[in-house]
Amino acid sequence: MPMLKKRSAPPSEWPLLTGSAAGQNSKDFFLFGYSPDYNEYVARRNPPTEEYTHILYFRNLKQHRVSRIPDKLSKMWWNHADAAYAVGTPEEVIEIKHSGCTGVAMEGLPGIFTAIWGTGEDHVFACGMFNTFVLYRYFGVWQQLSLPEGMNLALHHIVGFNERDVYFVGQDGIVLHFDGHNLRPLQIPTTRTLLSASIFDHKNICISGYGGTLLYGNKEGWRLIPTETDEPILSIALFRKSICFPTEEGVWTFDGKRSPTLLIDQPAGWVNSLGDAITLSDEISTWLFDGKKLTKLDTILSESIL
Repeated sequence: MPMLKKRSAPPSEWPLLTGSAAGQNSKDFFLFGYSPDYNEYVARRNPPTEEYTHILYFRNLKQHRVSRIPDKLSKMWWNHADAAYAVGTPEEVIEIKHSGCTGVAMEGLPGIFTAIWGTGEDHVFACGMFNTFVLYRYFGVWQQLSLPEGMNLALHHIVGFNERDVYFVGQDGIVLHFDGHNLRPLQIPTTRTLLSASIFDHKNICISGYGGTLLYGNKEGWRLIPTETDEPILSIALFRKSICFPTEEGVWTFDGKRSPTLLIDQPAGWVNSLGDAITLSDEISTWLFDGKKLTKLDTILSESIL
């Protein structure tokens, strides 16, 4: 009688690539993690293939708990109270709390979520691509905003000063501004795709994108900031009144006046702002920087899959 091949034991540790982070501060935050190896292992045993997002909760710089979503989440925003909101490929908005995750279904979406941002619980915005859309949750009720005529360029990020001064950035240099009533395209000195945006001060924002693009300004006008890189700047983060952006040489900082200078001599592909610190990550590791010390975070998923 032929012997059945014994199933090998699954790995007990899964290194995670990390992405978006959000939370109260560096002592209490959530961080997205991804593992292609984990996805492949689960898909072989539990088809159809799933793409998991692991939501790591850090307390006092230690990995405290992991939640798991069987879908790809890409962006997360902290509501300034007790929860983060996340979006990605699911047709729902995910609310992330210390007690766990819940989803609010969004039926009839014309495309896929790419970003979410708000001023608080009363005013929340979301956007997407593959048919472009912008949603606005006004005091608990979601509504779809009308796009400029003929507009179907992908939107990738949202940031604003208040619910009547909101920016949406995306494909081919598109920047839409919402004034509380209408969305209108702004004149932008680039046609490169824009990927990330951050408040800089009380009147200006920064926007980053492909080809090392970094923009500084507002709806009244913009200037291109030389970054000395042709790499895509996938994310930017506000830290100590300056904008940080990652490159293969390290993390650079721009103060709004002088040319960017090297802040952290550690190659990175992604940064997040936590207010009193930033996280930075490459394809292997993730660190937290508080202005003085660079601390490596534990982003290993330690468990067996049964």
